[in-house]
Amino acid sequence: MPHNNHGGNSAPRYLIIKIGGRPAAQPEILDALVADIGRLASGGDLQPVLVHGGGADVTELSKRLGIEPRFVGGKRQTTPEEMQIVEAVLAGNVNSRLLRRFLAAGIGAVGLSGVDAGLFTGEAVESGNLTGRITATNPAILHQLARAGLVPVVSSVSCDAAGTTGLNINADDAALALAVAVKASCLIYLSDI
Repeated sequence: MPHNNHGGNSAPRYLIIKIGGRPAAQPEILDALVADIGRLASGGDLQPVLVHGGGADVTELSKRLGIEPRFVGGKRQTTPEEMQIVEAVLAGNVNSRLLRRFLAAGIGAVGLSGVDAGLFTGEAVESGNLTGRITATNPAILHQLARAGLVPVVSSVSCDAAGTTGLNINADDAALALAVAVKASCLIYLSDI
């Protein structure tokens, strides 16, 4: 298990890593990334945080369920029906798949979404579209996990400030918002684009 030197009141230096696209679906790439994250976490100098999306998985399940995804300007237009799929896939299937990789490598990791402890909340970009933009962050849970020596694995699912409406946040935007919130030393985007 990784051990860090973030005990007490010292704030860790964060490294935010956003993974998306094919790299998130290729076991050999994921295993190498998880091993690298484990080395960083055990070194005690940087606290890695992994942020992920999973749009391809959402699209695949949506189509299997007879919901045709709609995109405008490359951004998903998330209907209330599709939001249920987004939550199940990102905060469930994809997050769990990544956590299993950490567990198999002997690295302590915890799955989160923007909803957990109000990590990030937002607002819908337009009426009837549950694709959202982040309006607030609360990184306290990240600090607690860092002190415990655990790696946060964060899905981009979130909700409005009232906690009543689920939102589909772009994972690139979530990674950036978290990097700003924790004053990250580094922000890395890993993708096949």
